[in-house]
Amino acid sequence: MLSRNIVFTGKDQVEFVKEPVRDPGSGEVMLKARKTLISTGTEGICLSRLFEPGSHWDHWVTYPFYPGYLMVGEVVAVGLDVDQIHEGDRFGARRPHGEYVTVATSDLYAVPDGIADEDAPWFGLATIVQNGVRRAEHTLGEVVVVIGLGPDYPSLLTSRCAGGLSYVARGACHCDGCSFRLDTAVERTQNPCTCAMRPSQRALGLTVRSCLRRSTAMSPKVGR
Repeated sequence: MLSRNIVFTGKDQVEFVKEPVRDPGSGEVMLKARKTLISTGTEGICLSRLFEPGSHWDHWVTYPFYPGYLMVGEVVAVGLDVDQIHEGDRFGARRPHGEYVTVATSDLYAVPDGIADEDAPWFGLATIVQNGVRRAEHTLGEVVVVIGLGPDYPSLLTSRCAGGLSYVARGACHCDGCSFRLDTAVERTQNPCTCAMRPSQRALGLTVRSCLRRSTAMSPKVGR
């Protein structure tokens, strides 16, 4: 079995290659991808090597590099000792952009019938956002700086509002290098506090401090 995969072979170099995929073994299944999700921020950084030498990213992105980490597919083969999963069942998995992939059943995420293929791969970004919101332990009236308004940003807004943090959303400052994303943030939160990001670390630090000062001045106070 050959799988058509997307591979980064160097900086700003992308290839579409056919590679063998192994048959599923005990406790494994083979999925045929129906949709994969492009994480524009992560994958763009990896493709163009927009990171410092010697950093975590520098050690992670080696070639050949297989981009992507969220997909939904249907089972096309099952291995030994797999008796509750059948061909045609849909599952999500944290795997790169590829046509076929062999996955342990413990790494599968069941997709309910009412969830469309286009929506199912978002489970991973939703998990990332939920972890971020919960670990930050926001409280009402706090000021938040959101750096980077990528595809997981709508989930962040939903999570904050669902958790009763409407004051936090109004007291946020949104930073991004894309004017369309900044305009969308203003529209969705009714909050005019935005900052255009610059590429350097020093400029980013100055931008964040400026945003904090502006957001603090604009943020409503608890009990007011």
